[in-house]
Amino acid sequence: INRIVDLFSGQADSQITAGRSLRLSGQRLRVAGDDVRVGIYLVDVVDPTVRVQVPASYITCNRPSLLEFFVPDQLVVGQSYRLELVSQASSGDYQVKEPRVCASPIELLVVA
Repeated sequence: INRIVDLFSGQADSQITAGRSLRLSGQRLRVAGDDVRVGIYLVDVVDPTVRVQVPASYITCNRPSLLEFFVPDQLVVGQSYRLELVSQASSGDYQVKEPRVCASPIELLVVA
């Protein structure tokens, strides 16, 4: 993940707005696979056991270099989260057997 942009506020790599669109750019971002763990997660910075999965229906663009989705409404305003992508996607139409995890080190503050 090279860059995270809150499309509502225009802010990059710092904040996200619950219920609004978020754009990730980078490489190997496409989320795909049959494993139940596959998906986009927002992980609470203070308590990493709190993981909010982005519903598949919220994903509006799912390409290797660009991923766009709506941020779930249930995130707590004022809390910080990190993005985690879990995918079985590989080059072409090939899928790996075991899901790969890409965790961003960037802390994203939820704003109203």
